[in-house]
Formats: sequence, structure tokens, C-alpha cells
Amino acid sequence: MARLSDQEVQRYRDEGYVVPHFRLNDEWVKRMQDALNSLIKNNPGVRPEKLVSAHIDGPNDEGVRGSRDFFDLAMNPDIVDLVEQVIGPDVILWGCHVFCKPASEGFETPWHQDGHYWPIRPLANCTVWVALEPSTRENGCLRVVPGSHAGKQLHPHLHEDRTDLTLNQRMADGSFDVNDAVDI
Repeated sequence: MARLSDQEVQRYRDEGYVVPHFRLNDEWVKRMQDALNSLIKNNPGVRPEKLVSAHIDGPNDEGVRGSRDFFDLAMNPDIVDLVEQVIGPDVILWGCHVFCKPASEGFETPWHQDGHYWPIRPLANCTVWVALEPSTRENGCLRVVPGSHAGKQLHPHLHEDRTDLTLNQRMADGSFDVNDAVDI
């Protein structure tokens, strides 16, 4: 059973994120890398940044032919154990979105809060991000603003009509200071 340390749980509460010491074993990583390659191959008409609901086997409402492997990842007992430590035992899988960022041509993911996309109230949810290869700022790592979750408030977002974005909303200027962001 995977466990967060007391310090990791506190960091999640204080900062709104945690990078646990837990890592998937090599077998899981290989399985998911293979599943990702198959997902991309089985969805030739879908941009790799738009592989939503990847956990639904077969064609889903968004037109993505998903894979049971992503459902199995989301239900991985170690991952669920970690999530339970920060939000409690009533865990529901809302969705599984694959954010592939092809080198030099990938769509931009604007600064956002997940709560604007998922109508879950109260804002007592969390996102589990799993990198299947090394993650750096140069190749498009996840970036977060520590403490931006405080007060469980959604900051103003603006609608974007650009077609080169993974999401159609971005946080309004002045909602946060990008200099406070950390790379994950």
C-alpha cells in the first residue's frame, strides 16, 4: 500500500500539490507507454493533446477510442490510496485526459484551474498527473502555482477561440503571478 508521509499530506494542504516519493514500477510504466502509443495509433483523427476520456474502452462521447489500460491506471490501488489520504475515502473517477505534447508542434495548455472544466462542487477534488517520460520545462512539464487553491475559489477565466490550445479557457491576467509557478 502506497502512503504519503505526513509532510507530503501537509504540503498538499498548504500548497495544493504534492510530488510523492511513490513511483509506478517499471512494468506499469512500460504498460502505460505501450497503451499510450496504441491510443495515439487508434485515434488518427484526434490531436494527441485532445485524447479525453481515455479510460473508456472503445469510442466515447468525444469520439476517442479509449483503452482499459487507462482505467486500470486510474484504479491502481497505490494511486487510489494516495488520493484517499488527501481527499478522503469517497473517491470517484471523473475523467482521464491524456495530454501528449509533441515536440515543437504541440498545442499550448493555458494557465487554468481544473474546477472551471469539471462542475464538481464543492471544490474538493484532486488531479493525479502521471508522467510517462522525463518532464522538463523544455518539453512541456506541468507547472503549478503553489497556494492558488487556497479558499477553494475559482479565479476569473477568459474564453479563448484559438485553435492551437488544449483548453478553451485561461486564467485572466492578474489572477496569479507566473513567477510563483513551480515546475513538476
